[in-house]
Amino acid sequence: MLDEDGTAGGYKQSEGGRWRKMDRAAERLQEGKAVAMGLWMARVHVENQLENPVMRVST
Repeated sequence: MLDEDGTAGGYKQSEGGRWRKMDRAAERLQEGKAVAMGLWMARVHVENQLENPVMRVST
């Protein structure tokens, strides 16, 4: 995303929209990291449930 002065963090945008492409690549990387973290947390949760199952008491 460009700043108010038309630069991307002080760097001028190149003709091919290089900074836009880099911004989108960075966004996709962050999205991928978020997905990976969610999958890892789900895996840890399942492993914990298998090791220590919670007994549910019906009322």
